[in-house]
Amino acid sequence: MLTLTGLSVNRLSLDIVRRIISSPEAIGAEVLKLRNGATVIDLGVHAPGGFEAGRLDTEICMGGLGTAQLTMMTVEDLTLPAIAVTTDWPAVSTLGCQVGYPLLEGAPGILSGPARALALKPRELYEHIGYRDRSSTAVINLEGDSLPSEHEARLIAAECKVEPHSLYILVTPGESVADATQVAGRVLEDVTFTMYEILHYDVKKVKNAFGIAPIAPVCMGGADPRGQELAKALPDDLISYGGKAYLTLEPEPEENVQELAERLAFESTPIFGETFHELLKQAGGDMTRIPGFPDLFRPAEVVINDSRTGRVYKAGGSSADMIKKCLRTG
Repeated sequence: MLTLTGLSVNRLSLDIVRRIISSPEAIGAEVLKLRNGATVIDLGVHAPGGFEAGRLDTEICMGGLGTAQLTMMTVEDLTLPAIAVTTDWPAVSTLGCQVGYPLLEGAPGILSGPARALALKPRELYEHIGYRDRSSTAVINLEGDSLPSEHEARLIAAECKVEPHSLYILVTPGESVADATQVAGRVLEDVTFTMYEILHYDVKKVKNAFGIAPIAPVCMGGADPRGQELAKALPDDLISYGGKAYLTLEPEPEENVQELAERLAFESTPIFGETFHELLKQAGGDMTRIPGFPDLFRPAEVVINDSRTGRVYKAGGSSADMIKKCLRTG
């Protein structure tokens, strides 16, 4: 079996970070140095950010073990911008890097990215996927509406066991194009998270993965009182009703692959047919209070290639009607 022994997701991501630092204006980013030496890359708080910023951030959040491409996606008569992501190391790039497991109590936002592989939180996950990074540099993504303070950067660096001057923090606020892009780029993360956390499935059996999801339109709030709720909910809604995932799987001979595909598609959840916006409103703006959380996040369609037999199994499908309902169009 191929392993990632000796390959550092933080060093791979740092190569992409350095490309941004060398020409931040090209993607609408701003680079700041905190007094303790930590580097903060603003992708939408004060900087304009944009689709390319979100695309690069997606690859960074996947630890440099995935690719992201911007494209367009058509569901019936509706065309939306989309992001397509691929990885040949699904367990490490999504569960080991991209998922926003709790890293720091009282964090200024959701922390995700390759630096998690240095903090080893949760440790049992890294034991399951068989990966541990050894890097003196840490790269992390912060989904938050403000830039981190020097104190917050120091705490993050301590959790990742690096010096503050070796920490790079990319910031994507929730109501930005960059954040909408990188959240859509988590379509495969939804699949592997469900496999590991909900189904208790051995994610290492997934050898390759390809996903695509629509990028949510930006809603800054302002004249629309639903602005903040929409900004939180739309990206998940568009993955649930328009996202697609394709997996190459090496299952056990007795496994029911069709059943697995069905359990991974959004229509298997109890909230199918509802929108995250409405559910979030009922939960007082707190996603964790939605009934069934966190067993809610799936792409609309899942296709699994059983590499033992060559057979392909499909479950679910996109819903133009639900996408239009979420977008209030059509």
